[in-house]
Amino acid sequence: MDCPKCGRPNREEYRFCEIDGTPLAAAPAAPTHAGCRCGAPADAVDEQGWCSACGRRAARPSRDHREISCGPHLCAVSDRGKKHADNEDDFALATEVVDGRPVYVAVVCDGVSSSSNAAEAARAASAVAREQLMVALRAGFAEPEASMRRAIRLANEAVCRQEALPGLRRDPPSTTIAAVAVRDRRAAIGWVGDSRVYCFSAQGGEQLTVDHAAGHALTRCLGAPAPGDDREAPEPDVKVLEVPEGAWLLVCTDGLWNYAPEPERLAALAGDADPARRLVEFAVAAGGKDNVTVAVLRL
Repeated sequence: MDCPKCGRPNREEYRFCEIDGTPLAAAPAAPTHAGCRCGAPADAVDEQGWCSACGRRAARPSRDHREISCGPHLCAVSDRGKKHADNEDDFALATEVVDGRPVYVAVVCDGVSSSSNAAEAARAASAVAREQLMVALRAGFAEPEASMRRAIRLANEAVCRQEALPGLRRDPPSTTIAAVAVRDRRAAIGWVGDSRVYCFSAQGGEQLTVDHAAGHALTRCLGAPAPGDDREAPEPDVKVLEVPEGAWLLVCTDGLWNYAPEPERLAALAGDADPARRLVEFAVAAGGKDNVTVAVLRL
């Protein structure tokens, strides 16, 4: 499970984070099922709660709403919203002190709903990208662009290893990704798909990413191509920039920006306190037609 302080994943049997010693809350016991809400009987639900008839979880998992704060500078919130049956978004955070200075990673992924096992695709991509970026930051982050490309490439390989749910005629597991890694205010931004990164400073707000999408259809995402699709592995777009002192970075899925794409509007909605929570609450109140995930890094 993720450490609530530093965000690092730990084995399920650990009671304390192996990095900073933070106590880890025991995961709640999985609920018993009389069957699935689609009408399938109890024997259609496997040990993990997946229904073989409709391919969805028979009971609401704890990932419907997640909040993690890694101290005063880094936090994230994810919510299922009002319309989707499951939360197929995921995020991964990490912060450490390296050579006497803090480093930060924030990764946000949006599992593609038309693909099979989208939630696990997002979870795999965010976890792998976070770990690979932390490896690079601990080593000095001398080549931030190359480090970001490698992290997203390995995240793509992790998504390609995810198995499709049985009995569903869908594309292979796939997800978007938007990632930020920062050391000494030098930031690497990488993305595939339409999850976004914004930067806000005294000079105003700016969208740093450009969507890989045409209309409402993604033109690029992580994951194996569908049968008969000969497209190559997705290449991430990457930017490296100096983040102004006092600025903050926002990483989010389209569940947020579909309601407020303009940087100025997002900055006004975020306010000064609990910006990730405020932005998620705004998106849900505005209709919540999609899963919504927001990570905020203050520098």
